[in-house]
Amino acid sequence: MGDLLDVVTEMAAKTMGAAVCSIFLLDETGQYLELRSARRELGDYRPRPPLRVGEGVIGHVAQTGQSMVVWDVRQDGRYLGQTLARAEGLVSMLAVPLQVRARVIGVMACYTHTPASSAKEQQSLFTWPTKRPWA
Repeated sequence: MGDLLDVVTEMAAKTMGAAVCSIFLLDETGQYLELRSARRELGDYRPRPPLRVGEGVIGHVAQTGQSMVVWDVRQDGRYLGQTLARAEGLVSMLAVPLQVRARVIGVMACYTHTPASSAKEQQSLFTWPTKRPWA
């Protein structure tokens, strides 16, 4: 499944022009999100510890099942990795829940180096499949 997730991450990053794009999936307990795939514009993506559901932006998205846009992760207190974001030059973030049959299984997060200009347009790239009758 890792190869498939890598393809999805790569395609999402290219489509959105994202500097970083990652996929976190729920662990077997459903309490933590584990980094399963990541694509970074330059260099390797550093490993991340599991995130607790409900904590930070990614954990909140997993808990609520609602997408979230953070205009500036360097200054938004809801985002847990501000120091790393500053070091890597990340600014805006779009986090969307990954769902199967209305059940959240993970979160995809994409980041840009510049402020996002059209969150609605970017968000619609991730939400169109869930509107299909087979979702």
